Amino acid sequence: GACSQTTASAPSRCASSSKQCKQRSPLRGKADDMIGSAFSFSRRIASDYLVSFGNEDSTRGLGFSWCKIVLIAAFGCVILRMIDAMWFHDDSTFVAELTTLGAFLVGAYLSSRSRKPRGMRKPQKDIDNGGKTSWPTRSAGKARSQDPSSTWNSSPVDNRLVEAVVQSCRTGAVTQAEVGLTALLRSRSSVAADGSGGSSGAVVPPGKTRPDTAVWRVVEACLLSPSDNTNASRAAAWLRRLQDAGFRISSRPLFAVMDALTRGDHPEVAAATGLLKEVLSARGFPDVACYQVLFDRCIPAGDEAQVVWWLKHLAKKGKHEQTQGFVAIIRSEVHCANSEKVDQRMGNALFYGATQSTHLYNAAIHACARYGDVKRAVH
Repeated sequence: GACSQTTASAPSRCASSSKQCKQRSPLRGKADDMIGSAFSFSRRIASDYLVSFGNEDSTRGLGFSWCKIVLIAAFGCVILRMIDAMWFHDDSTFVAELTTLGAFLVGAYLSSRSRKPRGMRKPQKDIDNGGKTSWPTRSAGKARSQDPSSTWNSSPVDNRLVEAVVQSCRTGAVTQAEVGLTALLRSRSSVAADGSGGSSGAVVPPGKTRPDTAVWRVVEACLLSPSDNTNASRAAAWLRRLQDAGFRISSRPLFAVMDALTRGDHPEVAAATGLLKEVLSARGFPDVACYQVLFDRCIPAGDEAQVVWWLKHLAKKGKHEQTQGFVAIIRSEVHCANSEKVDQRMGNALFYGATQSTHLYNAAIHACARYGDVKRAVH
């Protein structure tokens, strides 16, 4: 656009100052004609080819040949006009062409960078491979995350198998419930082996139930079973088995199991913490409530080392997990016992790059209001 404006404005300047043009050398007219022809040629190429082959696939197939021609022609035209302005001591034109050249170089640099694939590095000499040049692989810490649904079997579950486990738990027949759970897991393994797993869509066939619903019904029945006092440990073990069989573990059954493990006179803190780690490693979906159980019941007050470790661990999992962890720690009355501590946690969340969401600010506002620090909450 800048080049076109410069070309279009050249005849008008000569027309308005014809007396000045007559005093200049005849070379100026030849230079203007040559530059005008070059610009017309570049504009004609742009209109004839770049409009027709402007999409990314077509230009990639042509090897950017026409794009390169236009860029070279435009660059040459700008250089010629700068030489022309220096020759005839036209300072205003020289400054304008210099600005156009700078904009052109910046645009060409950004365009070349946008075409490079992200994560590319310079080739290195592989000493162990005879000195051959090889491209380094992406490190494990920066590996591109895979789609979690690729490891989940999301096909509908036979409702009869789920009902068998639920009814056995309600009657207190733990052994029969274990047999029913084994049959349920075996059916999922056979579905995965047949390759018939995958997304089941929005409609569930008659006699089937969704996998997440099946997990919740089995876990809930196990926790409410009148058999003995080991329901929480059994539910945690069943949740691990379901996860290993390809079921996606959502926040609802995970929170119920963690809540049951950490209640009572003898809380199983290690079991709850280990279960949360396993679900995170398997790309499950804990939420703020699960993390709040972790900070309120599994980590004692004053143990800042564990708090920092968990916040760093969640940050490695992703921005969403990191933000949920900060929301949970700000809501925690154990580790945020006053408004000053709330303000400190909020400052850490913003400093370490947590998403500035409504949930994060609401957590800080309600925490400060809980301790009566209305001024800090308003701030």
